[in-house]
Amino acid sequence: AGGLPGHVVVGNIGYIADRLDVDPSSGAVQSVVGLQVTATQQSDPTELAEQQEREVASWKVVLDLNGTYNGTAYMGGWHGTSAFHSMGSSRASGICGAGCGDYEEHIHGFYNGGTQPGGRDVHALAITPEGDLRMGDADVISFVPQRSAGPDADFFQPVAIPGQPDASALDVFPGVSDNTYGLALDKAGGIYVASYGNGLAYLVPGSYAPTYWSAADKLPQNYLTGVAVEDSGDVWIATATAGVARYQPSTATWVYYTTASGLPSNDIRAVYLDKYAAAGRGVYFATDDGVAVYTGP
Repeated sequence: AGGLPGHVVVGNIGYIADRLDVDPSSGAVQSVVGLQVTATQQSDPTELAEQQEREVASWKVVLDLNGTYNGTAYMGGWHGTSAFHSMGSSRASGICGAGCGDYEEHIHGFYNGGTQPGGRDVHALAITPEGDLRMGDADVISFVPQRSAGPDADFFQPVAIPGQPDASALDVFPGVSDNTYGLALDKAGGIYVASYGNGLAYLVPGSYAPTYWSAADKLPQNYLTGVAVEDSGDVWIATATAGVARYQPSTATWVYYTTASGLPSNDIRAVYLDKYAAAGRGVYFATDDGVAVYTGP
């Protein structure tokens, strides 16, 4: 989930997502707008039914607070990525259908020069400092220009990746399904890629040459569910059943956290970094037995 003050988007199963308008002072929910694909976005009844079937789950939501469309929420689902613009605008409660032309459904990554469409199970999204979108699915990582391309950016237009044979996508784990469950950018523009099954990769900025870590080398297991990078460069890696790993590139140091360290469970569903935490550090972990926060050194 993500949101502007008073506006929150929550991905769910059954609809695309819900937008909640919340009183920032009390936390009280004032209205709920359920997002759906309707005839407003797709007038062909057959294609409308297909789109509604595809948009039954949103695995990941990220928000560009400074977007050219007054705030955009990007929603990664089991069949591509959608966008919902004008997050900073007030809305009436009810289904977002009629009069909701600022919803765009949906884009895929395009692999192998566009001849083989990807886009299955988009579990990972990240916003670059320039306001562009990186999305990771079962097959590739795709680059989507948004804010850097100006107010009329085409959500459906892939961008060429310099020096890469594929126009708009990177196959990070060749020969197997990438199953990307987490993307995080460091200050240099490098990309950490957390895979559910293949471990962790780091793509060097510019060339995107990969470095890999696996259960055979530093990771507690290869089934990763998320990754986050602090301004210091520290990397937090969530695993499916083996707790959390913390990698400090400056010293090549690895630290591991489990229930023995105070986590409520080793089953980590997501990791979130609060860069505005009062204590200077707030790393949140969603587990199958509650939420934990790390505020230590």
